[in-house]
Amino acid sequence: MNVKHYLYTGMVAVMTVVAPAACTEDIVTDSSMPGALKIQVADAALGDTRTTYAGFTTSFESGDQIGLYAVDGSSVVTDNACYTYDGSGWSTSATVEYNTGYTYYAYYPYVESPYTPDFTQSGVDDKFALFITDGSNMFHQQDQSAKANFQASDLMIAQGEDEGSNTISFAMLHKKGLAVFDGDDVLDATFSGSNKPYTHSSKRFFLMKPSTSTEFTDDEGTYSLSASSGKYVTHGVSVYTDYVLTVTGLSEPEYYASTSRYSVTSYKQNSTGTKKKAVAWTASYDTDDDEEFDDSKPSWLSTFTASGNGGTKATNYTLSISDRYRYNSSNTYAQDLLSLLTVPMGSSDNYYDLSTGKYENNNDPTDMSTANCYIIDHAGYYMLPLVYGNAIKDGADNTTAYAPDISESLALTPFINHAGDDITGPWITKSGDGVDAGMGINVNGAQVIWQDVDDLVTDCTIDGDYLKFRVSDNNSEGNAVIAVMSGSTIVWSWHIWMSVGFDDRYYIPIGWVNDTESMIWVSSATEDLSCKVKITQTGSAGLSQVFAINHYGSVSCDRGKRGYAPYYQWGRKDPFVPAIANYENSTTDRTVYVGSGIPSKGYEVSSTTMTFQNNIKYPWRLYTNGLSDTYNNLWDGETVTYDVTGMPLKTVYDPCPDGFHIPRAGTYQAIEDDIYKNSNGSWNDTNKVFEYNMNYFPALGFRSESTNNNLNGISTDLNYWSANAGSTYPLPAAFIYQQPTNHWAKREYPERGYTVIMERDE
Repeated sequence: MNVKHYLYTGMVAVMTVVAPAACTEDIVTDSSMPGALKIQVADAALGDTRTTYAGFTTSFESGDQIGLYAVDGSSVVTDNACYTYDGSGWSTSATVEYNTGYTYYAYYPYVESPYTPDFTQSGVDDKFALFITDGSNMFHQQDQSAKANFQASDLMIAQGEDEGSNTISFAMLHKKGLAVFDGDDVLDATFSGSNKPYTHSSKRFFLMKPSTSTEFTDDEGTYSLSASSGKYVTHGVSVYTDYVLTVTGLSEPEYYASTSRYSVTSYKQNSTGTKKKAVAWTASYDTDDDEEFDDSKPSWLSTFTASGNGGTKATNYTLSISDRYRYNSSNTYAQDLLSLLTVPMGSSDNYYDLSTGKYENNNDPTDMSTANCYIIDHAGYYMLPLVYGNAIKDGADNTTAYAPDISESLALTPFINHAGDDITGPWITKSGDGVDAGMGINVNGAQVIWQDVDDLVTDCTIDGDYLKFRVSDNNSEGNAVIAVMSGSTIVWSWHIWMSVGFDDRYYIPIGWVNDTESMIWVSSATEDLSCKVKITQTGSAGLSQVFAINHYGSVSCDRGKRGYAPYYQWGRKDPFVPAIANYENSTTDRTVYVGSGIPSKGYEVSSTTMTFQNNIKYPWRLYTNGLSDTYNNLWDGETVTYDVTGMPLKTVYDPCPDGFHIPRAGTYQAIEDDIYKNSNGSWNDTNKVFEYNMNYFPALGFRSESTNNNLNGISTDLNYWSANAGSTYPLPAAFIYQQPTNHWAKREYPERGYTVIMERDE
């Protein structure tokens, strides 16, 4: 489109025009008038005039005309000579002289009998004031919807500049204001008043007399606009101000069968709801929960409509899922559930952060909650921050975990790291203030200490302030301990607990792994499948709606009565090698797989005195002597008192994952009182567990304080640590009739290895 002078780009298109040779016969040729007049006509694009809309450049079309005046002082020499553009040059039938003593003026568009300029005035706008005020509307059309009317309303005026060589150039300046109507709905708007704009591309335009209000009426009402000469004013046209997007039939966290129906309603409407228009929509997908959506539909989503035209009424669609890993045998064991999880979490270039529940490329540190134990239920690529235990909670410095406010004589504060130094900040590697504070230790290595499944955890590496590793897809639950080093010295370690389909019971032993013989499916099993789908309306003001497609595998099992769990020494954060299983009545260690330089059994016995430093530097070492200085708040930073109830203050030595804590001794006592007084609970001799309020307490026995740390009481003894130090409380005879002298909570032998029951945070 050849548009003359609506908008400016800052580039001046110059057209040089030479007057016809016939005109030269009437020109006086002397030293001041050396020849025929040449003119250059161009739009003068000033700095802040309409330059935003670069899509409209200045040019002239064949047949366009300008009027030209030549003035000697204030006397008119040439009066309104008409110059016509033929597509390549300008010509006139008038006699126009070039004279260095004359002043030349031009205006557009040409009018045969225009207003009379007042050349006695000093300024150009003053000389052509009648043109600009335009009382008779010579240069103004109310209906500018036609291109010719719009062009005829664009008054431009210029005083010529003598360029030498018989050439006068005119940098034409716009003398009208410009109203620019913009917005997604501008082309849908109806202008019903007398002032009607011109439409081009995705906008509408109207030329107005400068600094006067012009009234417009469209679908949304009547309003006034004004603009100074050469300037523009924008007005957002919002015929359809309200967007409506409704997706029904899919609502997280419903169960979705293999085939479901859903509907999409997508339209926009004006503010009164009297005008509505369908809005097209498209679908995008997030298959790894990183909030990044693209058009790659997961293969298991076999039927899903990816786009639609929208409408004011709901359009129904069908969703179909291809089930994977279906099992129909009534004797399918735990491996079947594990085999459903072959699709890994994360990837080698986008690890899953266990402390935030987000992927590395979309991480949010404000979500960070750290621990000494992390539960994993998928194979994949994982990372965790190099933070002391639970020293960061909900993205904040959890100061009380390493420096509790307690002044009792048997209380430790602050807590101590591998070097015997006070822990003064959350991070092992960082240093600074608040949540970024730490010990500034150079961590440059990582390795597995022990794991009870071969290659459960592999590829341990340090990446800045994070430990990264891979959990293999060998279809096994299990436990592993990973340590990080500064040189050859271990500075901290973490317990990785692979527990597929972790049941969120109120009480459960840390590191509990179900024995396959106790996990018989009673129905078919299919893989859990999920992804997020975003439905997005077209247009910059369009809405989006995100929903989850979850297809939960149809699995049923009697879980949790038979299995094993690792042992702990009181006050220490790291687990020790477990025994075979709670129902085996065995004295055999479970087979483990160890890292370089670690004893083949996964542990060794030491008769030296236990210290905080050595507890950290040698997480595999079992001590037969307790701490030289006994502190009673190592797992409960708030109190050293025994038999208290409530939730303890977790410390950086706490062995539980986030969301769990070790019960206080008073909690056990309350359970025992309930059992004794109300006969609540019973011993299951087949599975060697005590069943209490839908919880299973397995008889895992203990490791003795002997030199060999022999296993004792497996299948008969219930021995669990509490969070508190102090004397023991005997179980009532009604609790376990075979072993009435067993104890829930042990403390008098801290060197012994008992199971740790963890309790959900309230």
